[in-house]
Amino acid sequence: MVQHYKLSSLLQKVLIFGLFATVSGTVLLSPLPSLVALFLFPLVYWTKGRKIPKTSFFCLLFFAVSLISILLYDPKALTVFDFYRRDGNFIISFAPLLVFPFFCKDFHIQRLFRAFLLFALTLYLILFTGYIASDSADFHGLFVAHNASGGFLSIICSLAFAFFWNKKSGWNLMLLVLGLIFLFASGSRGSILGFVLAITFFLIWKSNMKFWIKVAIGIVILVQLLILWKAYPKYKKYEIAEGKFTIRELIEKEYGIVSGRTANIYIRMYDNWPRGVHSFLNSPLIGTGFGSINDVPFQLEGVLGFKYNAQPDKKYDSSHAHHTYFHILGEQGLLGLGIFLLFIRTIYIFIRDNRHNKVVREFLWISFFNLVIMSFTEHRFTSPSNALPFVLSLSLYMMYVNYQKKHEQERST
Repeated sequence: MVQHYKLSSLLQKVLIFGLFATVSGTVLLSPLPSLVALFLFPLVYWTKGRKIPKTSFFCLLFFAVSLISILLYDPKALTVFDFYRRDGNFIISFAPLLVFPFFCKDFHIQRLFRAFLLFALTLYLILFTGYIASDSADFHGLFVAHNASGGFLSIICSLAFAFFWNKKSGWNLMLLVLGLIFLFASGSRGSILGFVLAITFFLIWKSNMKFWIKVAIGIVILVQLLILWKAYPKYKKYEIAEGKFTIRELIEKEYGIVSGRTANIYIRMYDNWPRGVHSFLNSPLIGTGFGSINDVPFQLEGVLGFKYNAQPDKKYDSSHAHHTYFHILGEQGLLGLGIFLLFIRTIYIFIRDNRHNKVVREFLWISFFNLVIMSFTEHRFTSPSNALPFVLSLSLYMMYVNYQKKHEQERST
């Protein structure tokens, strides 16, 4: 019992360290909790009589299906560092949920998240002063890409909003405004839209009109399917998957010379999203192989309905379907996407059913909505810059809730 308490205390400190380290995507310290979780994984799951939390179970199932797909498609990927940072970044992002939900710890959770908010905003205020003095177009903070910076800052803004919502003071308003300035300076349109819609969803949820959240998500899916209905035939016509034409050539032939931001929209419409759909249509049940979306041009081989990408040049980079759901659907088919959706549903249920700290719970709500929404325009749900702050926060809340529930049971007996 004493050993278990000491281990819980140590793991809590590891999570806190990782959470504060998520401010940077260049100094790779935030994955420490993921490495600890993978190290402890065999010890935790080999313990007899231990009940597996639902979130951990479906996370484990997604890991298992993904690992099998990796071993079948590109086993050497597991020995390449860039694979874990790019194609296989779900391993870093979700590993904490395999282990930390088993443990419990009592601590001042709201005070901790207040300290994290102040730390992140103070650091980024210092960085922002340097950005103002520079000629940079977008504010990257401590991340290489502006979308990574924007995704992280949208999570920070979610936390600032949760504190402001619960105590509408001038100080909390200033912190929220400061975070929003940094977010808008990142120039990440998907992150800005994700935050705005997440707040909208949160307010709808608070108003007990949850049905309209489902309607809104349904409308987003319908609009994107209509876009694909127009775009996918052109993707096929120009044989983008086979490398006959480049996406830039398609855009020039169809629309002429366009601006960089407009081109990015067309690239999503006519290349990124169709790439995931194309893989899915060729192998709807299990996909074309984990990590295959960015191995272009495609060389699809196999029998009808079960094809894989035989492209020998394996790439580990940030090229993806710019849509988490299309991405998983293309690489892992209905099986992978189904398990992934069940996994995120367990997260939703946990946040919904546990009201042990109002501020932290509402922060998790907003961040969850944020990730769900951003994942319709980017591959955000597995990206460490976006997912790790949420996953580590959720892991801390799970440990806190576990302790509170255990204490309540002891008092009732």
